[in-house]
Amino acid sequence: MTHCLVALALVAPVLAHSPAETEALEARVAELEAQLSRIEQPPDPPPSATPGTDVIVPVDAHWQEAVAWNGDVAVHGAVDGPVIAVGGDVWVGPDARVEGHLLSLGGEVEVHPEAVVHGDRVGLHPPGRDVGLLEGLARRLSMILGLSALVVLGVNLAEVRTRNIADTLRQGAGWYAVGGGVLAAAAVVTGAAAFFSLVAAPLGLAVLATLAVAWAVGMAGVCRWVGDAMPGGAGRPWAAALAGSVVVGVLVALPVLGPLLAAFFGLAAIGASAMSRFGKRAALDI
Repeated sequence: MTHCLVALALVAPVLAHSPAETEALEARVAELEAQLSRIEQPPDPPPSATPGTDVIVPVDAHWQEAVAWNGDVAVHGAVDGPVIAVGGDVWVGPDARVEGHLLSLGGEVEVHPEAVVHGDRVGLHPPGRDVGLLEGLARRLSMILGLSALVVLGVNLAEVRTRNIADTLRQGAGWYAVGGGVLAAAAVVTGAAAFFSLVAAPLGLAVLATLAVAWAVGMAGVCRWVGDAMPGGAGRPWAAALAGSVVVGVLVALPVLGPLLAAFFGLAAIGASAMSRFGKRAALDI
C-alpha cells in the first residue's frame, strides 16, 4: 500500500500537466541548458560590421562585444563586453545576457525585463529629439551653469590672458569670427588628412587638440568681453565673466538663433585666441 502511495505522489505532478505543457517545459529546459553551455564557452570575436547596417547577436552566440556604426544593435545571445550603437538604437531581448555597458549615441536603449544586464545603460539622444518642457529647461540650465563654472575657473587661472582676448575682440569681433572660421576649417582639413597617414596621425591629433584649446581659452575671453559690455560690467573680472557666460548661455539656447550665435561666439573665440597667441599678447593698436 505504501509503495502505491509513493508512486502516485511521484506521478501526480507529471499527470497534472497536459502533453502540450510538458513539451513546452521540456523545450524551455533545453533552451536554458543551451544558454548555460553558450555562456560557459569562450567568447568569439564579433564579425566585422559594415557602417550603415544593423548588428544582430544570435541567441546561440557568445561575442566579445557588439558595435554598430550608423545602425541598430539587437542582442539575443551573450556579450561579455560593451554593446554600442553609434547613430542607432540598442535592443536587448529576453534571453540575452550582457556583462558590459549599453551605450547608444543618437538613439535609445531598450532592455527586456527578463534580460540580464550587469553594465550601465546610457542613451544619448540626438539634439532634434522632442523633450518635455521641464526636461528642456533643465538641460539649458545645466548647460549655462556648466559654462559659467568653466569660464569663472578660466578667468581666475588666466586673468591676464582672458583680458587680452576680450580687448582683442573689442577691436572687431566679426572680423575675428571670419578669421576663426578660416583657421577652424584649415585645422579640420589638416587634421582629417593627417589621420589617413599612420606617420602623420599624431600631427593631426595635435592640430585638433590645439584648436580645442584655442576655443576653450577664447570662450573665457568672449564671456568676459560680453560681461564687460553690460552696464556695470567693469567690476571684478570673475563677476564680469560670470555675467557674460549667463548671457552667452541664454543666447545660444534660443530655438532658431541659438546655433548661429553659438557658431559666431565659437569662431570669434578661436580667431581672437589665435591672434593674441592664446591671450599671451595684448591687443594690437589698430
